[in-house]
Order: sequence, then structure tokens, then C-alpha cells
Amino acid sequence: MIAWIRATFLIFTQAFGSLLLSKKTLFFGAMNLGYGVLIALLFFFAGDRARQDSLFAFPSLFVFVQILVPLTAVYYSISAVREEIAEKTLTFLLTAPIRRSSIWIGKWAAATAVSTLVIGLGYLCAVSSALFLPVAAREGRALHGSTSMAFAWAVVAGPVAYAAMGTFLAVRFRRAMLAGAIFVFSWEGFAGSTPANSGVRDLTVVDSVRTLILRDADSARRFRREMVSWASAGEFRPWRGDSLEEALEEFIPSKEEAWKTLAWFTGICLLLALLSGAGRDYETAPKE
Repeated sequence: MIAWIRATFLIFTQAFGSLLLSKKTLFFGAMNLGYGVLIALLFFFAGDRARQDSLFAFPSLFVFVQILVPLTAVYYSISAVREEIAEKTLTFLLTAPIRRSSIWIGKWAAATAVSTLVIGLGYLCAVSSALFLPVAAREGRALHGSTSMAFAWAVVAGPVAYAAMGTFLAVRFRRAMLAGAIFVFSWEGFAGSTPANSGVRDLTVVDSVRTLILRDADSARRFRREMVSWASAGEFRPWRGDSLEEALEEFIPSKEEAWKTLAWFTGICLLLALLSGAGRDYETAPKE
């Protein structure tokens, strides 16, 4: 067991340094910082005419949570495996006295750590813009702490689950980047937008992350009302006096259920990666 932990940590440190210092970090770093610039522009031009919390919440959900977080984590995790396969360096690693499980778990952990760092910097930039721009702070209308903390769940929970899926795709499929794009833009986008009673959303990461956000974003009232109305397929009607808190309990899972779903999703993806990569031949894989 100790030998396995040491080998996994060795793989983690090697992959972490390689991913962090690669050119892709500049690309994804710029994308995530661009999200911070978007928030700054919104607050500069509309900050004195709209509720700050909802003004922050809507673009954060659609740009940050549903696009940047999954895209960054999935790409890093796939890259951690497939680049070594393409360069044939994984072949030498597989012949070393190291269990394959150490390789896959170490690379997943490294991709999770690097993507969390890159995503976190972009989020910090966005929150700083919302908190400290003069127009945002005018008349005490700066972003509330509950809203910024709520969306931080995307930084904490998202990369762990998305990197697990990316690791499985990288181990199992030769065209893993294509499979990752389909997962992020088709499955997460389609299944995550189905009605609440369909049950399909339980098979996504975005729904659980969205649940964590909705449960904690107390100050973003308009955002919560519209998201609950969407999740209920129109059954929640605030203009008729329906209670938001009652609708939350009826149509939105609890935080405990969201964490359980994320844990199951991550665990199953990692298990599939370990099973798929247990005896797979990577010597003949084509360069991607």
C-alpha cells in the first residue's frame, strides 16, 4: 500500500508540473481570465442599473459553470494521458514496476489540481471585479458574499468530477478529445436541460453543481426564482404567490443529495478508467 501511494504521488508530481507548465495553461488561463473581464464589463456598464447578485449569477452559470469549468477539467485530464500515449512515453511508464492504477489515479489527481488552480484564478478575478469596481460598490450594491461563496462550489466540486470523466475517456477512447467535446457540449448541455422529473439530470455533473449554487445563493433572488421556475417546468409561479423556499424543497435536490451524486459520478468514472486501462495496449495508438 505504501509503495502504491508513493508511486501515485510520483505520477501526480510529474503530471502536475508537465500540465502546469504546458502551453495549454496559457490558453485556458486566458479563457478563464476572460470570464473575469466579462464580469468587469457587465458591472461597469450595467452595475448601477441591475441587482448585482443576479447580474453576476446569470453569466457565471452559463459561461463559467456550464462551459469553462467542464471544458478546462476534461481537456486537462485527457491531455495528461493522451499526450504520453502519442509521444510513446507511456509505454516506458507501463513497463516500470508501477501499477496501472497508480498511473491513472495520479494523472486524474494532477489534472484536477491544475484545472482547479486555473479555474480558481479566473473566478477570483471575476469576484474581485464584482466586489471592488467603484460602480459595483456604489450605494452599497456590491456583490454579496453568499453569492460569491455559492459559485465557488463550481471551483471546488466541478474539476474533481469532470477530470474523472476525462480520465476515463482518455484511457478508453483513442479519439478522447472528440468524446470529451461531445460529453461537455452535447450530454451536459442536453441532459442538464431536461425537466426535473425526467431523472436524466442525475447523470450529469452540472445539475449537482447547480444545486449547490442554488442552495447557497440566498442574495441572488431573481436568479433563484428563474432557475427554480425553469427546473419546475413552469409549475413554480412566483407571480401567483408561490413560495420560493417551498419550491426549492420540491424541485431542487438537497446539498447532501448533490454531493452523493457527485461522489458516485466521480467514483464510477474512475472505476471505469481503472478497468478499461488494466490490460489495454497503448503501444499501437495513433498520434492524435
